[in-house]
Amino acid sequence: MSQLPFLMEVHMTDPIDDAEIELQCENCGRKTKKSMEWIEDHDEFACDCGTTIPVDASKYRKELAKAESERDGFQGLMEKLGK
Repeated sequence: MSQLPFLMEVHMTDPIDDAEIELQCENCGRKTKKSMEWIEDHDEFACDCGTTIPVDASKYRKELAKAESERDGFQGLMEKLGK
């Protein structure tokens, strides 16, 4: 996984656009949740402490797609085990 300028926590819902990303400021540590849709519409995140952090939606979309694929694989495995 590539180094991002802040921590990311994913709370998955369907579709990916509705996924919430938790952005954490490197400077003060404050956490703010934003939707993937919001992230795609903005190229930077301004924390309340005054720190401005660039946001690259393509990185998050790739990570979300990977997480969704892993979730689907896990669900398939659980279905196989349940049969």
